[in-house]
Parts: sequence; structure tokens; C-alpha cells
Amino acid sequence: MHDVYRNTLLTLVATSASNAYDSFLSCEQSKSEKAVVPYISPSTQKVSGSFHLLAKTIHRMDQYFDRHVEATYWNSRGWTFQERLLSRRLVHFSKSMLVFECRSSTYCEDNTPSTGHNDRTPWLETHGGGPHIHSLSLLPIERRLVYIWYLLVERYSRRRLSYGMDKLPALSGLAHELDKMEPDEYLAGIWKRDLHWGLLWDTVAYEDIHESNTYRAPSWSWA
Repeated sequence: MHDVYRNTLLTLVATSASNAYDSFLSCEQSKSEKAVVPYISPSTQKVSGSFHLLAKTIHRMDQYFDRHVEATYWNSRGWTFQERLLSRRLVHFSKSMLVFECRSSTYCEDNTPSTGHNDRTPWLETHGGGPHIHSLSLLPIERRLVYIWYLLVERYSRRRLSYGMDKLPALSGLAHELDKMEPDEYLAGIWKRDLHWGLLWDTVAYEDIHESNTYRAPSWSWA
């Protein structure tokens, strides 16, 4: 799947859905706030559909994005982590409007630009990145990539998986892309060239921590 996400032109994301059977094309706006305008086809000059016009809601893009993309159930799942980071461009079907996201910026359907940077995966591109990345620009490429890997693992570890044995497979796409940039031996979530540091992981109790009932990684791995 990493090849699919890495090479797609645009990924459509059911961001507002809570499961695979949940509708994501609904809109929170009430009917009283919506105007239906007929669409006249430029080729046939006949009515062939309709526009649904909504009153614009004043909001800050970063607050809307944090609430309706970052804080969604979809964004808390383990398997969606590499889907979001590997995709070059995404269109989020959020609760009340579409949100476009790419490597450099985000935009709401009402053309409100983002006021901040949401720290995408800069090591997949030749430029860009958040505050962490700019401070690492003087490091050798292998050290920079390993440090970014640790940042990704920290963010990924907070996510939920239905099956514990998916812990490493759901991250393997990002590991594959990193290995293409700086080849190394991948050892259950840790890189061989940095094994002495990688073994020094520790847990942070963001939520209740519990052991997996099924084998998913060696005991020395963070996974």
C-alpha cells in the first residue's frame, strides 16, 4: 500500500467517518441555511443538476483543522498514519466542508488558508518541513533521517490498532521509504546503524498502557 499512497495524485479521505460503514457525505448545516441553485450545463444549456449554497461560517482555519481533521477518529487509527503521510495530496471529507491538504499547506473549501504548519513528512521531499526539521539541516543525512524516524514513531505510538500484530506492518510503508533514501537494515522498528540508541526507548503514559495478547515484536523493540 505504500506504493499506492506514495504515487497517487490525490487521496480521498473519509475523515468524518468513525468506521468503514459510516456515511461521510453528510453535512452539519441545517436546511434553513442552505440554498439550492439550479446548474445549467454550458454544453446543452439545460438544467442538469443543482448547487447547494451554504452561508459562510467565520472560523479560524487552524482551529477548524485541529478539530475536524487532527482530532478525528480517523486520525487516531494506526493504519491511517502512513496513508496520510505518504500521500502527496489529500481531500478530507470533514463534518461541514472539504479540506485540501498537501505537503506545504492546507485549505478549507471556503478558501481559508492555514495559519500554521502541520509538520508533514519532509524527508520524502527535497525541501519543506516544520521547526524540528529546520533545526536538523546541518546534521548528516543519516542522522537527520534517524531522528525524524524517532519523531514519527513517537506520534505513531499514540494511535490505536484493532489487532496488536499490525503494530509494525502499519508502519512498514514509512520504513520502506526511509530505507530507499538511506539504505540500512531494519530491525523490528529500529535501524541497525542506530541500534545502540534505538534500544534506549521508554514509554510515556498518554493513555492506559497494556501488553499485547499476541506476539508482534521482539521484547527489545518499542513495538
